[in-house]
Amino acid sequence: MQNRNAIIAILTTAVLAGPALADAPLPQQHYADELQRCIATIRARLPVDDQTPLQHRVTRVSKENIWYEFSISTLLDDSAANPLAETECRAWRFGDETVAVVEPAPSGASLAQLQ
Repeated sequence: MQNRNAIIAILTTAVLAGPALADAPLPQQHYADELQRCIATIRARLPVDDQTPLQHRVTRVSKENIWYEFSISTLLDDSAANPLAETECRAWRFGDETVAVVEPAPSGASLAQLQ
């Protein structure tokens, strides 16, 4: 009877802890290469040179089957209040394929400032 109660307590703890573990963020070392490919794609699609400092803020990351998916806000620098662009990017986990939709933010910094 005592073993049965111990097993029930362990199973209850595991079930209750499950959702918390599922919501834990993915460790960055798992997707660092894929994120760098997305950032390189963003820079290539914006009218900026290699010397223009950009800050990329990842607002969402998830693992969907064979892809890592990112939502990224790109700013000119730390002091920028509004994003320059918003990007949805998918990077294949087992190869170099990267698909990104880079949308200039309507209320963001002017792309004309960069040209």
